[in-house]
Amino acid sequence: MPLDLTNNIGPIDQNDSQYQDVLADLQGNILNGHGRDHAVHIFLTFKPEKISEVKRWIASFASIKITSAKSQLVASELI
Repeated sequence: MPLDLTNNIGPIDQNDSQYQDVLADLQGNILNGHGRDHAVHIFLTFKPEKISEVKRWIASFASIKITSAKSQLVASELI
């Protein structure tokens, strides 16, 4: 079921169970900055005929290299 935020009037509660799936799939530093003085951005161009291959590559890359918002929140609680 999609998350409905149309009636949301404030910050979400990161401990609320309705948000756990979204936080696990959301890139870290989207809801809260990563606290670093710099960032690296990579801009890529893909061939239109390779869309399905690109989607698989992005999913694989993201699962290994991208920190989720949930992981970021858990790590920040440990500090």
